[in-house]
Amino acid sequence: MLPLPSMKQTSGFFSVRVLGFGVLVTGMLFSGLTHARDFTIKKGDHASSPRVVRFFSGTSMKLGFVFDESANYVFTGSAASDQLDTNKLYGFSDCKSHHSENSARFGWRSNQGRIEVMAFTHRSGKFYYESLGFVETNQFNRGSISLSEDRKNYIYEMNGTRLEVERGCEDAKAVGYALHPYFGGNQVAPHDIRIRVDAGGELAPVFADIPYPTILNGGAFKMKVSAEEGVSFLVRVYDSYGRKVWESVRQTLEAGVEQVIDYQINEVLVGGYYLVVPYATTLDGVELRAAISPQVSGEAYRLMVPR
Repeated sequence: MLPLPSMKQTSGFFSVRVLGFGVLVTGMLFSGLTHARDFTIKKGDHASSPRVVRFFSGTSMKLGFVFDESANYVFTGSAASDQLDTNKLYGFSDCKSHHSENSARFGWRSNQGRIEVMAFTHRSGKFYYESLGFVETNQFNRGSISLSEDRKNYIYEMNGTRLEVERGCEDAKAVGYALHPYFGGNQVAPHDIRIRVDAGGELAPVFADIPYPTILNGGAFKMKVSAEEGVSFLVRVYDSYGRKVWESVRQTLEAGVEQVIDYQINEVLVGGYYLVVPYATTLDGVELRAAISPQVSGEAYRLMVPR
């Protein structure tokens, strides 16, 4: 667990249960980090774990984050030209599109032994980045990404620094899904990298948690879900070609009530990997999706059927 100097420990705990394997991950809650998660990017990987899906619908996302010494690295040889590529910290997709089309994220890079935080934006399929300044290891940082009053720009703020960047649409709200820590750029993580992120309770409305990957025994799996507002909810399963092979019955999730849902797939699935994509519809009829492109396994959960 990342050290958090100057922060007071509360008496509570948080827990994440990995369903199907009976693994219980626990950790202390800290004041100022009441929605904190410890993310790890393993050596040789791009994506972080735990892999969870959280939908986002709103005009701002508040964030707290802490890097430890593992966020610094030095590339040598042919990889040295990628030293200043921007890794992704946290943010959201936007404009009801895939994040590679439109999104706003904080990023970071290791620049001459120091951690430099970046504003990283995708707009209409092209990406843009600009520095927000340097932070120290084991330092608690506060940031936010907000929509401007005219909805044409993102406003990035971190530790008192403010930056405004053009947005790819003018929708009244950003509607999409949360984007978690990711290494690269072109390179994979040179060693295990640990980051603590506090989403500040700004993500809504659905949180879903299942193992990644899950061994699908007899077409059955479990999902733990909760909603910060009332929604209707279903999941769809796609094969490796992006074809939908199964869809659950839609059901209502009440606000603030965590449920463990058992799913039984009655279709015959051949051995291989399948993607599980949660969908939710808010009470005002806006459909939120965990992944616009189900073929992209990093944006959904993966089920494995034994061959």
